Amino acid sequence: MTDRADDVEQAILTLLDGCGAERMVHAEARSAPEAAAARGTPLQRGAKSLFMKLDRMGWAVLALPGDQQLDGGLLRRGLGVARYRLARPDELEAVIGLPPGAVPPFGAPIFPCALLVDATLAAEPWVAFALARRSCSLRVDTAAWLGRAQPSAVLPLGRPASGG
Repeated sequence: MTDRADDVEQAILTLLDGCGAERMVHAEARSAPEAAAARGTPLQRGAKSLFMKLDRMGWAVLALPGDQQLDGGLLRRGLGVARYRLARPDELEAVIGLPPGAVPPFGAPIFPCALLVDATLAAEPWVAFALARRSCSLRVDTAAWLGRAQPSAVLPLGRPASGG
């Protein structure tokens, strides 16, 4: 899996070349709060990626702020989908090639899927996200990330996470 992580990291760094992105190496993080603490960044500026199957779109990476959770009603209304689910670990491995917690918020050309970005996250001045490993992140200007990542849609997707 290291080769795949190296390939994804290099593809993202190439895509974001000239954007002033800052690569950070830190302790391994398995959750959005752990990643924010390891990076020393606010939780709401962490872009967490959910790899999902949507009935009308197929595979998609949904990027939400680290302090929010997916709101199924917003997803259904915003995209007109009736059914959706998180990818199983074997599907994540087969399509993306990275473990949970290491998926950066990108679709094509990095991953063979759409990218959908929560509007609250898109309004932040900068974001930080996993860079193909749980122990490596990238901090980048949000407008630069969105301009290069070219999401299929930016729309409300999240609500405050339960319990913090």
